[in-house]
Amino acid sequence: MNSSVINEWIKIRRSWVIWLFIFVPVVTCFLLTLALGYYLQKGHSPEQGWGLILSLTSRYLWQIIAFTVPVFIAYIVNMEQFSNMWKFLFAMPLAKWKIYVAKFFWGFATTLVMGLLFVFGIYIMAELHDVEHLVTIGQLFSYVYAPFLLAIPFVAFQLCVSMASKNQSVPISFGIASIILAPVFKGWGWWTPWEFWSTFLPSPPLSVQALSPGETSALLNWEILLLSVLFGAIWLVIGIT
Repeated sequence: MNSSVINEWIKIRRSWVIWLFIFVPVVTCFLLTLALGYYLQKGHSPEQGWGLILSLTSRYLWQIIAFTVPVFIAYIVNMEQFSNMWKFLFAMPLAKWKIYVAKFFWGFATTLVMGLLFVFGIYIMAELHDVEHLVTIGQLFSYVYAPFLLAIPFVAFQLCVSMASKNQSVPISFGIASIILAPVFKGWGWWTPWEFWSTFLPSPPLSVQALSPGETSALLNWEILLLSVLFGAIWLVIGIT
């Protein structure tokens, strides 16, 4: 199993796609920095400015994930399909499920790393505008990092579709379409891979002063995270079989 994970990493680190998870957080945090600076220059309070950032990240981070994850998954799957390496891999004494799990591991690991880059980037942005005293770990966890933790079913689903499709434009289209599907399935389709975001993610107010002390921990609990892991495992088993 370790050899499969290492082999996947060797292939990924040599490609351009690994830079996608660095480029996207850097550009997004830069745009958020400009938005916060402009908002503060208009005379709004730091509390309102920080509330705006929380609102923007909570509303749109899942859309960024819905774009980057399908592209990354499709690329790491297409590396074998494009070079016709699948028959050689399966001819080796290596179980198919190990290759599949290795791809899922790096798909989810890079998603978590991108989430950490967003957390650090937004905190640095808060320091640059002297609003770091308003930042709490609970807010960063619930409003910035939570979308990446709840992406487990989405990553597993995208890998399942990519492995079953010869044309990688299909899984990429599925991922981008989730931006539209999430509002449609909200309320009754919470069990779908793309619906975790709009169902379980908190919607922060436009002012930090309106946040209650226990709100961030109550809106994202361990039951929701375990449910995300469970649905991710189901899609993982479906893909392996």
